[in-house]
Amino acid sequence: MEQKQLYSQAEINQVFDRAVENKLMSFKTARTIKYQINAIIKTMDGVLWGTNSPSDDVLLCYQDHLLFFQIMGSRFKVLTTYKGMVATLLSLVKYDQSIHDIVGEEAIDIYRTELSRVAILIDNDNIDKVDHGSVCPWSNFVEMRSQYTEDSNEYLILCLYTMIPCMRDDFGRVFLVRPSKDEPENELNLYFMESGRLLISQYKTAKTFGTIDIILPLKLQWVIDRSIWLEPRPYLLTQSNNPTKIYCHGNGGKLSLFIKKNLGFNINDLRHSLETYLEINRMKFTYAELKLIRFIMGHDSSTADDYSRRASEPSIDWTEADVSQTADPLESIFIKLGGNQ
Repeated sequence: MEQKQLYSQAEINQVFDRAVENKLMSFKTARTIKYQINAIIKTMDGVLWGTNSPSDDVLLCYQDHLLFFQIMGSRFKVLTTYKGMVATLLSLVKYDQSIHDIVGEEAIDIYRTELSRVAILIDNDNIDKVDHGSVCPWSNFVEMRSQYTEDSNEYLILCLYTMIPCMRDDFGRVFLVRPSKDEPENELNLYFMESGRLLISQYKTAKTFGTIDIILPLKLQWVIDRSIWLEPRPYLLTQSNNPTKIYCHGNGGKLSLFIKKNLGFNINDLRHSLETYLEINRMKFTYAELKLIRFIMGHDSSTADDYSRRASEPSIDWTEADVSQTADPLESIFIKLGGNQ
C-alpha cells in the first residue's frame, strides 16, 4: 500500500491546539483524544507498514478509515465512548481547513455515516434497557411528590429536582440569603429568598457552562418558603434531625447518598428519565427552552443524547393554553415538566 501524506507530531499538536482555540473541545478533552488517537495510529502503522518505528499521522484516521474504525472498535468496548471519538474526528475534518484540504468531503460523508450507524446501535441498546425497566418514566417522578407530606425533606428534594431541569447534587450546599442581607463572600451557591433567585457557581461543569443564575418558578419558590418557615435554617437543604448539618463532603455525606437511601433512586436516574422525556416530547419544547434546560443540567446536546433512553412512556398532560406566551421561559419549562401537577 502506498503511504499517504504524513503529519508530524508537531502538526498533530497544532491540530488539537486549534481545536481548543476554536472551542471545538476543552484542553482536557483534546489531550485525552490526542493520546487515544496516537495510540491507535501506532497500531495502524504497524499493520500498514510492518515497521517497529511508526510515524505519527492523524491523517491515517481519514485515509484508512476502515482499519481505524476496526482498531478503535476493539479498543473502546463502550459504544458511547466510540461515538464520542467519531464525533470528535468528524468535527476536526469539518472545521480544520488544513485537514479538510487533504482528505476532502468524502471523509466527512464517511464519518457522518459511521456516526449514524453507531447512534442506531446505541438507540437499540438504550431501548433494550428501558424494556427491562432500567429507566423510570418522568411522570412517575412527578407523581412521587404526592407520596410525601409537604413539610418533609423528601418532598422539597423532589420538587427541586422535578419542577426545574434536574441538576446533579448541587443543592447540597446552597446558602439562604434573606431580605436585606448581603451576599456572603465565602459561599459560592446561593438562594435569594426575596427574589427567588438561584445562583449556582460551584458545580461539575461550571468551567464550561459558567454560573447558573435563574429565577425559580413561583410554585417552587412557595415550596421553599414554606419549608424554611416550618424549619428555619441557614441552608436550603439540611438534615431533618440537625438544621445546621448540610449535605456535602465532610458534613454528613453527599445529597445523592441521602436520596438513594431515602427515596430509592439516584440523581442520575432522574437525569436519564428527564432526557428520555425530552427526547420523546422534543417538538413540544422551543429551541430556547431546550437550550436553557441543557444549561441548567450542565451538559451539552451530545451528552443529553447519551442520557436519553428513547422509548415510550406515559406523557405529562398539559396543553398549549397552559403556557403563557409572555411567561418567563423557566415558568414554561416548569409547566411542561409537570410542575403544576
